[in-house]
Amino acid sequence: MFIRFREMTAQRCGDGARECVGKCKDRPRYYPRYGVGAYVKGRTFLRGCPMKPLCPLVQPRHRLEVSIIETCRKDGKVRQKHIASLGSIAGDSLAARECFWIECDIRLARLANRIGPDLDRLRQAIAARIPPLTDADREAMDAAEWDWLEDLWDKHAKDKAYESSRTHEEAKEERREAIELEARALQAKRLRGNSKAYNALNLLLGMSLSPVRSRVDHETEKRLKDEISEYDAGR
Repeated sequence: MFIRFREMTAQRCGDGARECVGKCKDRPRYYPRYGVGAYVKGRTFLRGCPMKPLCPLVQPRHRLEVSIIETCRKDGKVRQKHIASLGSIAGDSLAARECFWIECDIRLARLANRIGPDLDRLRQAIAARIPPLTDADREAMDAAEWDWLEDLWDKHAKDKAYESSRTHEEAKEERREAIELEARALQAKRLRGNSKAYNALNLLLGMSLSPVRSRVDHETEKRLKDEISEYDAGR
């Protein structure tokens, strides 16, 4: 028996950005927005790739498959017989190696009776290609997990602090605007009967009630406020 390593590349299967070949344009297809079973021509899919086969991935997925192979002679020829698959690994990160070895040890334990004394030799062959995690690797992985958790909590706290400060500033701005509007209402009562002041107050009220404050002409708004103050001072 021996261990076979096969490097596999997935060009189309899996999630991720795809290199669109442009052949899916103007093809009849099912479109979810119009309900199940609606047949609409000239529309693109909300998500996913409508091509069959799928368009190739921008970044193909690579993985290493590990299996046990047994050689035997049949009709005078050497044949290879697949015994069991021990799993696959994508990349060489600590987390990927940890997941692989957890599954690999479970499968090797199930095959212990069939493999017999070759178990240690096969495991060493796998370890030469995919090293198991050492104590230092586990400490590094735990440290990385704690760093990720601490950074997430720190970001969450900063976001909440920003939201609270923004809410505080908005509340202060609303109180300032309320005080200014109360003063403007008193001016309207004092200037009752002044036609020029009426026009200025009417225009200023429309600007104040505008749903899109970013489009208000602030220079005109300031000029109207100054005119109303002059009318109030000379009444």
